[in-house]
Formats: sequence, structure tokens, C-alpha cells
Amino acid sequence: MNRKLSFEEKRFAIAHELAHFFLDSNAFSNGQIKIGARFAHIDNRFSSYNRKQTEQEADYFAACLLIPREKLLRDIENFNVKEIDYRFIKLFAKVYDVSWDCLLKRIGEVTPNKE
Repeated sequence: MNRKLSFEEKRFAIAHELAHFFLDSNAFSNGQIKIGARFAHIDNRFSSYNRKQTEQEADYFAACLLIPREKLLRDIENFNVKEIDYRFIKLFAKVYDVSWDCLLKRIGEVTPNKE
């Protein structure tokens, strides 16, 4: 793990890598976990599109794991948040131990657009 990453970035990176393991359909067989299964079937035909999609899925899994939807919505409601502002982001990034960017993206995923 890169020592230059912040604590929050390290947590996200670990959750992201867990996603690669748990989302891999080849990781489980007959109740057995196959370590490294994700990489066993990758070859030169693994397109950059699939790689990008896989990385986006892993990012989404990590965000869901670190910032559960129902808990975030409950926190927004309990703190009577009318507008997501600097103070909210600063406070809840610490509460969830995630980066501001991760929290902002997750809020965008779970709250309805009010346009």
C-alpha cells in the first residue's frame, strides 16, 4: 500500500480491492473461495472498456461499503440538513472516515436531484 495515501484513501483502496474479490463470479466454487481467481482468467483480450467498467463497479462497491445508503440518508435527516454545504461535508467525511470527494459522490448517488 502506498504510504503517501491518507488514512481515508487507504480505507477506500482496501474496500475497492475487496470489491474485485467479492464481485468476481469465479471467486466462489462449491462453497470454496478461490484466492486469485479474478486474475486467473484475465488475458490480453480483456478490453480497456471492461477494465474501466470493472474499476467503476469496484469504486461503487467501496463507496457503498464505507457509506451505507440508509445510514447516510438517516444522518442527513437526523441532522436536519436542508443543504449539503462545506460544514456537512467536513463533518461527515470525518464521521465516515472517507475523503470529501468520496462523500460528495455518494451523496449524489443516494439523494434525489432537486432541480
